[in-house]
Amino acid sequence: MIEFDLPAQHDTLPGIKAPVENAALFGHADKAGLLARAYQGGRLHHALLFEGPSGIGKAGMAFHLTQHLIAFPSAIDAPETLALLDRNGSDFRQLALGTHLQALHLTRPFDPKTEKFKTKLTVDEIRRINHFLSRTSPGDGYRVVIIDPVNDMNDSAANALLKNLEEPPKRTLFVLVAHSAGRILPTIRSRCQVMRFEALSDENLKLAAAAATASTPVAADILNRVVSLAEGSVRRALMLASFGGLEVTETADRLVANTRFDTDLAAKLGDAMMAREADIQFQLLTDHLLQKIARATRQHVQSNDLARANTMARFHAETQRNLAAAQAFNLDRKQTVFGLIANLNAKAHSGLV
Repeated sequence: MIEFDLPAQHDTLPGIKAPVENAALFGHADKAGLLARAYQGGRLHHALLFEGPSGIGKAGMAFHLTQHLIAFPSAIDAPETLALLDRNGSDFRQLALGTHLQALHLTRPFDPKTEKFKTKLTVDEIRRINHFLSRTSPGDGYRVVIIDPVNDMNDSAANALLKNLEEPPKRTLFVLVAHSAGRILPTIRSRCQVMRFEALSDENLKLAAAAATASTPVAADILNRVVSLAEGSVRRALMLASFGGLEVTETADRLVANTRFDTDLAAKLGDAMMAREADIQFQLLTDHLLQKIARATRQHVQSNDLARANTMARFHAETQRNLAAAQAFNLDRKQTVFGLIANLNAKAHSGLV
């Protein structure tokens, strides 16, 4: 089996396969069957919006569908289940390397000036669609544009994409990957068939994590702990297990729950976030705390305590703004983490968390 040295993307994890490489998907067999049958029956919508939590296999499904369309340019010959390309063949190699004439994968680009990936998917990237669709495609097969994730587009990019969706060329498929329902123009959504992907069950999450770490298996006790924190996301489970995220999230939970706020431990956790290699841990920790706030908000709604729900909803929005500012302006991570956890601890004492 050929191994590929794929170019890094903004969400690349060391040692973890990219979505295009994943041969197995877990928990979404119904979606795969629906897409295969829609293509076979000539009912495939020209724009699909795959919506659901991050890291559950939406991009993987987009690439599975793309491989199916490349493998079977004639819908009449296509099976009722999604088929994958021969991994040792030229079609798969070109798809994996981003050079296939029938597929365009758009995501946040690398900025050579800053030597970092951009925080937004820009209009310049969306403009590549016109060039891609103007090229001659081999045979009469579909051309597929995958935008991953569509939530990362800025306003100019979203408006440029809308023009492509309004009058797409024949046998063109757009697959938009969305990690949340927000930040998507209603006019874009209205032109798509929305497919909602649910978070993975604990069983499927364990299967997916075990498959992804087959060469370096995760101990059963560690796997059980990360599954409880991963919110149904295999990507998050792998990050927790392999990049030090488990320790920092469990430490944060203890700090939030403690009757007396442990300033020394909170300071040590903040110090750990200042290390150069702590980018992934910081992302995991802040995502975990945002999820904790969101869960508390939902629980208050379910209990019909709208006052507390509103308080936590405002806190969630405020926290998102603060974290976005911290990233955009490279603010002190220690102060950011310390302040957020202290605030959560106080809210826990008030029965809000």
